[in-house]
Amino acid sequence: DFNFVGFYNGWNKFLKEDTTQAFVFTDRAKDASVVVVAFRGTEPFNMQDWSTDVNLSWLGMGAMGHVHAGFLKALGLQEEDGKDANRAFPKDAPNGAAPVGKAIAYYKLREVIRDQLKAHPQARLVITGHSLGGALAAVFPALLALHGETEILGRLGTVQTYGQPRVGDATFVSFFRAEVEKATAFYRVVYRYDVVPRVPFDAPPVAEFTHGGSCVYYDGWYDGKVLPGDAPNPNYFDPRYLLSMYGNALGDLVKGAFLWARAGKDYREGPVSLLYRASGLLVPGLASHSPRDYVNAVRLGRIAPKSL
Repeated sequence: DFNFVGFYNGWNKFLKEDTTQAFVFTDRAKDASVVVVAFRGTEPFNMQDWSTDVNLSWLGMGAMGHVHAGFLKALGLQEEDGKDANRAFPKDAPNGAAPVGKAIAYYKLREVIRDQLKAHPQARLVITGHSLGGALAAVFPALLALHGETEILGRLGTVQTYGQPRVGDATFVSFFRAEVEKATAFYRVVYRYDVVPRVPFDAPPVAEFTHGGSCVYYDGWYDGKVLPGDAPNPNYFDPRYLLSMYGNALGDLVKGAFLWARAGKDYREGPVSLLYRASGLLVPGLASHSPRDYVNAVRLGRIAPKSL
């Protein structure tokens, strides 16, 4: 059984409320081999979360490059200073950075991680999240690298995100590859035409966000392949993919109704889930963002050997 360490709320200085949630667990209470940090994803009916995903604003963070401002704020950005990264996001939390009784996500989780890695000397760290949580899971280790947290990064086993939006520019991707991926693997899992991994747009000169890591792309029956670059239809609105997107949405609706017959009763979907899938017939890519398909991909997925 997994050992639950704690659930944490993170204070957002700019919105003046707790906007970031994460939990930490280990694979066992003693002599754990894995410490997992999982960030909460976009809430389906939280427009603030959705607006953060599609927002095009970013900040210069020195060697890190340009990073999505909303994700930085969610982790604990202190100043919207696009020239001085140390002032914008200092290594240690300034006095009075959060109200009494509140915590800042980055600093609190870093403290918890240190304690857990000390308590479990053989453990490796895994950072993960879905949607907005995936974005935070990608930015978090980059901040650790910016702040010279080599002991933590030396224990990092993998970063795995699911349905993650883009978080930075090409300089950020290069920084992440040099400072984080040199010791670990970064996998971005994308299901079908999920709209969220395709925003903010990679469309210079309007927007220059780009993805890093290896893209693990799954189709409707959870057949996966590792792609060297981005997922198909990287900016979502390409008319060449229109028929395929609607066809996939219909296929997912049919699959949702009958997957249980192929995979077992655990995969039987109820009316609400099927109605959500039907929304993909109106907005292709929306239903593909469901955590259900990402969980199913992990449980049922097969990755073509030649793509590894």
